[in-house]
Amino acid sequence: PTGTSTVTVSGNDGTTTRTTSVGLTVNAAAVTSPSFTRASVAYGLSGVQVGSGVPRYGAAKYGDGIVVEEGTMNLLSANQSSVETDLTGLSAVGTLTRDTTEHWSGVASAKLVCTALNDGTGLTGGTARTASPGTTYTSSAYIKGENGKSVNLRLRFYDSAMSLLAEYFQLLNTNGSWQRVTVTATAPANSAYFSSAILNAYNGAHTFNMDGHQVEAKAYATSFQIGETPRNAETLTIPGTQVTATAGTWEGWVKLLRSPGTQNQTILDLAGTTNHSLVCSVKPSGVLECVYGTGSGTVTLTGTHALVAGTVAHVAVTWGATGVALYKDGSADASSGTASSLSPGSQVYLGSTAGGALQLDGLLDDVSVLNYAKGASAILTDAQATAPMGAITGANTYLAFDDNLTALGAPSPPIPDPPTGVAASDGTFTDKVQVTWTASSGATSYEVYR
Repeated sequence: PTGTSTVTVSGNDGTTTRTTSVGLTVNAAAVTSPSFTRASVAYGLSGVQVGSGVPRYGAAKYGDGIVVEEGTMNLLSANQSSVETDLTGLSAVGTLTRDTTEHWSGVASAKLVCTALNDGTGLTGGTARTASPGTTYTSSAYIKGENGKSVNLRLRFYDSAMSLLAEYFQLLNTNGSWQRVTVTATAPANSAYFSSAILNAYNGAHTFNMDGHQVEAKAYATSFQIGETPRNAETLTIPGTQVTATAGTWEGWVKLLRSPGTQNQTILDLAGTTNHSLVCSVKPSGVLECVYGTGSGTVTLTGTHALVAGTVAHVAVTWGATGVALYKDGSADASSGTASSLSPGSQVYLGSTAGGALQLDGLLDDVSVLNYAKGASAILTDAQATAPMGAITGANTYLAFDDNLTALGAPSPPIPDPPTGVAASDGTFTDKVQVTWTASSGATSYEVYR
């Protein structure tokens, strides 16, 4: 925005009239929205398919947050995982039908009417899936059973002759709504195949529906993906120019979709050069960790308060000449007085490491990147807030993630009033005209036109 004030004066020879216009300019940096990538289709947290490259969102702190998750492959066939076509690949003890009136994902689920304990549905023996000895597998399924009854999710391993080697169970007490159940086990020596089944664990009649069935070669379950179609890993980045290297704050809300326990789950990676970066993540123990560069080495901060899957937590990290501090839910979790020396990369990663590994497997919500290190009291206030913080003064970027990737910057300063007291010399100098004016509050620059 600009404002102008003009004055007309006579030239130094008394014969030429010149018009001098003095204006001011206030500049605000443009805010670039984040970039999201995933080179495959995926399924939202409610089971709805989204296209390649389309972000997924889910309930977080204030409305929705954005999902950043690792890739996976559902080792079942498409139809075994979601009976969208027919019941091919499934067998049952009890009455098995394809139910189009009740489903968690897609247009149908498998419905089983059981009359006795251990009735159930599973993969047809002839289409059991290949397993590798020593590999850890996790089976998961969405079940809607009668309130007050129960089912078992069973994972079995067989040798090459289809002789049973081992079986593992996870009990689910059903409540009349869709619930997810998981079981994890490592394939024993000589394993060649696995199967997965849902069995009635109630000693009597029980009708239940199964949908979103998945088996992954992982020690935990990730969100559902249709069988035999990979879900590629997701990345979310902001320009490195939106991070102030000398001093700053990253804060936002984090909601893990799975329990920690296997590998670091990344929240922030500045993707800087050696000894000039900062990475904040959730350790396998569930506590926060921040590794930052000092120019000649790195410092590691380890928190003491664990994040819990399914529970939203406020996370913040500040950096600058006085050191780095890590916060969880408004309380100081770890800190160091050693100054940071940061040089963010061209892209800063949210929810994964640079290059797109060690995903958060969770949601980020209401993320702010500020150009100064916030004090402890201000971070506590943010963690206790009942409404989104929004883009505040000093915000390089603010990301609400309410079903979109819109980025907001710090509010623009008010437009300064045009300069006053504009005057120009008349005949004082032989080679120039001197223009003077009263400074305008908030102006960042002035332009003089002849």
